Amino acid sequence: FTSGGYVAPNPPSGAVLTYTLPAEIKATPEQRRKSQTPVKITISDASGKAVHTMYGPARAGVNRAVWNMRYDGPKRLTFLPPPPERDEEDFFFDPNTGPLALPGTYKAAITVNGKTETQTVTLENDPRFRFDPGAQAAQHKMALELRDQVSAMNEGLNRLANLHKQIASLQEIVGSNSDEQENVSYKPVMEAARSLDKKVTSLQSSLFNTEIQPGGQDNIHHLQRFHDNLQGIMREVMQPYGEAPKSQVIEEAAELGKQLKDHLKEINDLLAGDVAGFNKIAAEHGASTLFAGLPITVKMGGEASAGSGELEDEENLD
Repeated sequence: FTSGGYVAPNPPSGAVLTYTLPAEIKATPEQRRKSQTPVKITISDASGKAVHTMYGPARAGVNRAVWNMRYDGPKRLTFLPPPPERDEEDFFFDPNTGPLALPGTYKAAITVNGKTETQTVTLENDPRFRFDPGAQAAQHKMALELRDQVSAMNEGLNRLANLHKQIASLQEIVGSNSDEQENVSYKPVMEAARSLDKKVTSLQSSLFNTEIQPGGQDNIHHLQRFHDNLQGIMREVMQPYGEAPKSQVIEEAAELGKQLKDHLKEINDLLAGDVAGFNKIAAEHGASTLFAGLPITVKMGGEASAGSGELEDEENLD
């Protein structure tokens, strides 16, 4: 807020990656649908494991992209609107921000039209402060574990939301049929669909409050549900820089991990049992079946290793 003065933007917060392109590359419709660009940037740790994927600008000439020095975040909830666009991910505004990377050497691979160039990025602690490497490693390990647990929970909620959408579409198609005789023949399907949808929405609402507006403040008027608690403990672990998780946080995370196993079992039982039962009735009456997918499990990303090395010069993609 100035009175006629010049204000410059803040410097990028992260590792700046610079590359050049001989001409602008237009995004395909599929890339636009996925909020991607033709420039794919993959960050890998010293062991070669990919830890973060992002997409950079594809303008002619010099381009810059900024890695926020974080790992990929948990899987997003697809039934919520996308977060507002920002120049960079912000921990305080984006609940899907991932854990900070440990100090060490990482490789940035920039791929355009099948051609890949790489450069090395070295992360170091602020030399003005002293940090305990053991505390940083403990925080990082637990943050990754919780990120993977939140991803599994979000995948389960996405499946339930998708099932609800499939059932609504089926009910609309069958219910709009004007042939009375056909409607009678589909009655068992409609009854089974209503029964299944009731189970789906009941399970979903027990885990996540769909009435809360994303990015709003109205969550103070609602009791937290399991998803809020699990996501909250993940962010509590990630927020302080270089601090090992406190004992009470570790205990709470362990209890939430046990609850997660029970909730995932509930979801998987519904997918394997109730959805399969509905599909049997639907197939017998010539109606569309529902897609449930494979069982949901926690896919642990594991610890990333950090190495050593010097920052290499930027390479051009020309």
